[in-house]
Amino acid sequence: MLQGLTGGATDSDTGVYSTARGEPKCYTSTDQVMSPAYGQLTADRLFDAVSGHELHFDHIRQLAVVLHKLSARGDSVGFAAEAIADSREEADARLARTVAAFDQAAGRAS
Repeated sequence: MLQGLTGGATDSDTGVYSTARGEPKCYTSTDQVMSPAYGQLTADRLFDAVSGHELHFDHIRQLAVVLHKLSARGDSVGFAAEAIADSREEADARLARTVAAFDQAAGRAS
């Protein structure tokens, strides 16, 4: 995902990933965030929550939260996500903001 969005590569000597423009980036991901409250949200509302909190892909700064594996299991709805940022801490924070945005959107929907 990181390479596809930023066109970069990992330096085999340092282990640092850099974009095609030479900017170092980090990412973090989660395989599954589930909540019964998300069942009230349509896929469009989930993506609106990301966009509304400016977590979508920023082509200029090459920062993003990418959602995938939108799913329903039992009475819960969930997603997987990857956050791309300039540091691991920033990537973790972007992912946490995504979960908070979904929780907020689900609260408004109820």
